[in-house]
Amino acid sequence: MVTVWPMFVVVPGWAVVAWATRRRACISSTGRAGVAVVLSVAVSAHLVWWLSTVAGGYGREVVFAAAGILALPIPL
Repeated sequence: MVTVWPMFVVVPGWAVVAWATRRRACISSTGRAGVAVVLSVAVSAHLVWWLSTVAGGYGREVVFAAAGILALPIPL
């Protein structure tokens, strides 16, 4: 079983928040976590929708492709 939900719920928003607040913005850690979750859900939902539109339908391949794209900010 493959767990990809962190790619959809945390990673994209956390990357955007980290990039946007690199100049010491006044957002608390709980605020950053909340904004990260909201941004992640919005970004991942739109990405899956666009990929399913391009692919001609929604399927498992689309979800894993979106997870792969969303995992790009994670350093290996």
